[in-house]
Amino acid sequence: MKRDLDAARGDKDATRHRLLLAAGELFALRGFDATSIRDIARKSRSNIAAVNYHYSSKDNLYLAAVQYVAEKMVARRDGALDGVDARTFDRAKAAETLRALIDREVRAYLSADMPGWYAQLLLRCILTKSPALKALFDRILHPDHVVLRQLLRAASPHLTEQQTTLWAYSITGQIVFYCLGREPILIEQKRTDYSDGFVRAVVDHVTRVVFSGIGIADEPAGKTPGRRRKV
Repeated sequence: MKRDLDAARGDKDATRHRLLLAAGELFALRGFDATSIRDIARKSRSNIAAVNYHYSSKDNLYLAAVQYVAEKMVARRDGALDGVDARTFDRAKAAETLRALIDREVRAYLSADMPGWYAQLLLRCILTKSPALKALFDRILHPDHVVLRQLLRAASPHLTEQQTTLWAYSITGQIVFYCLGREPILIEQKRTDYSDGFVRAVVDHVTRVVFSGIGIADEPAGKTPGRRRKV
């Protein structure tokens, strides 16, 4: 009997997860209004009643999809920080961690490491001023901004509060550009998707721009910032 109950629970969890992934991808591609419950049921190979059973409404399913993606992004950020308070870093450690965080963020949004619809859903949520935006702001957008500010100030203490804020926005803005401009960039570069080499080049470019702008040397990963390379 317990085995039967476990199997039933596993089937329900699997259906719930399929609905979440199917809905998230459709919401990212088409938007909330243009995605019907019937579309979600068809893509997830479920029946329409399953949506109501597991999520009660399309609104709840949309919020769950946004929260799911946000948690994936948060895990990447926390992996770069390794649970350490950025405010306690010295300049070298802050620069090293800032480099790692830029690398993680660029890869999270551009590389094949994570499904492309993740970034698309979050950007659509922001651009359409979705009701899920407040939850997204609290869970990922604001915490990301705070962490960037802390790392920037620790790596370059001479920055003013306004300069720190603007550089944090600049880092985010450069990454978002490659998300919003993906299709024309791919057309111009005669590609079908961002290659690993291109993503690495973006990481290096964003890092160099930021490090140069805040007045610290751009050393290769693993070396201590502070001594400029010879060219």
